[in-house]
Amino acid sequence: MDAIEQAGELLDLDPKWLQEFDVSDPFSGLAMTGHLSMKPDHRYGVLALLTVDGKDAPQRILATP
Repeated sequence: MDAIEQAGELLDLDPKWLQEFDVSDPFSGLAMTGHLSMKPDHRYGVLALLTVDGKDAPQRILATP
């Protein structure tokens, strides 16, 4: 399963609603990759974090935009 499919499954969303991110945390310096939900419903702004520092760490992070 590729990353966008994994994120879609984690958030129960069609991949068309997901925006990929690849950032470095300014505090820890750890690299993080995943997808951000752009669907205008209760999942708007939710993150599907997939990797931290190159290691698998799939998790859903609820956010308030």
